[in-house]
Amino acid sequence: MMKNIKPFTFFQVYVIADLMVDGVIYPNITQRNNDSIITPENWESQKDTFFEQRMDTYKDSYSTPEKINLELKLIDAMQIESADYTVIRERYRQYLTDWTITKPAKQPEPATLQSLFHDEKMVTPCIDVLKHCEPPLIDENCRYIGNEKSALCLWINLLERNGLIKKQSDRKVYAQILAQTFEGFSISHSMFAKDSPRAEKKYEHQMKHKFHEIKLSQISH
Repeated sequence: MMKNIKPFTFFQVYVIADLMVDGVIYPNITQRNNDSIITPENWESQKDTFFEQRMDTYKDSYSTPEKINLELKLIDAMQIESADYTVIRERYRQYLTDWTITKPAKQPEPATLQSLFHDEKMVTPCIDVLKHCEPPLIDENCRYIGNEKSALCLWINLLERNGLIKKQSDRKVYAQILAQTFEGFSISHSMFAKDSPRAEKKYEHQMKHKFHEIKLSQISH
C-alpha cells in the first residue's frame, strides 16, 4: 500500500541559499524554504528541477521509466482537496506521461574532466581549489596527496551545486573521471552517496569560500 504523502510536502524543490542558525549565517546550504514550494504560477520554471530531484529519490538501479511508473502510482494515491494542488498534480501527471512518449535522447557521458564542465575555462581554477586547500589534496602535478578521499566527492558535489559541471545521475562517471585525472586516486562510486562529516568539517568551508572567489573573479571579468 502506498503511503499517503501530503501534497504540500511532496510538491517542493530543494534550493541553495544562506541559512541562519542561532544568529550564524551558513552560506550556500541545500534546503527547503519558502522558495521551494511549487505553485501553479511557478510550475513552468520549476517543473524540470522538480522532476530531476524526484528521480534522484529512487535507487540508481531503477530505470527512469520504472521511477516514473512509481511516481504515477504515488500521485494517484495522494489525497488532495486544494484546487491548486489538483492542478499541479495533473500537470505533473502530464509531464510524466509526456516524458515516456518523447523520451529525451541519451547524451554521451563525459569522458574527461574538461568535458564534464559547462565552461572549460573554469577547469583550472576549480582544480586549483584542491591544490590550495589546507592541507592540500593534490600537488602541482595533479597527484593525489591527501588522506580524505571523500573530500573529492565533496568537491564534485559543490561543483554540481554551483552549476559548474553537467550533473551525472550515474556516479560511476565521476569516480572514473577523478581516477583518470588525479594520479594515485581511486574511489568507489558508492562513496558519493555517503555522508563524510570529517571531510566536510575539514574542507567544506574552505572549498565554498574558494568557489565564491572564483565566481567573483568571473563576474569582474
